[in-house]
Amino acid sequence: MTKTVDIYNGKDPLELPLFTYAEVARWLKMPPSTVIDRIKASRPYGEKRKQVSFVELHKLWIRRDAREDSFVYEDDLPAVYHPAKGVSIDPRVSFGRSCIVGTGTSTGVVACRVEAGETPQDVADDYDIALELVEAAVAFERR
Repeated sequence: MTKTVDIYNGKDPLELPLFTYAEVARWLKMPPSTVIDRIKASRPYGEKRKQVSFVELHKLWIRRDAREDSFVYEDDLPAVYHPAKGVSIDPRVSFGRSCIVGTGTSTGVVACRVEAGETPQDVADDYDIALELVEAAVAFERR
């Protein structure tokens, strides 16, 4: 059974503080013009609000370097990000660290073990996962 974790601590995400375009641009390390263009494109036509909600900030942050098909959505928010084959990032698993899909095994831990000299097959056997997932984790961490 999957346990659902409330990442907003019981608050309605739409009632969280609002941010300026400049704050969002600084946090995302994006030009302000790009932030403004992306925010306007995501809003209904004609909406002129000059502040950014937490939900909009979350969507911008998680999409800044990603393809749209790499997300799993829950309640219109990106909940799980798949940056590479065999790798997922979910705020409810391992505190949002990159993990091997379907496990809580950190890609960083797997890569460190392989880089320390263990064979990928030994690591796969230790975690009871496929060799391809170990290789995907190592490749992801080396990128």
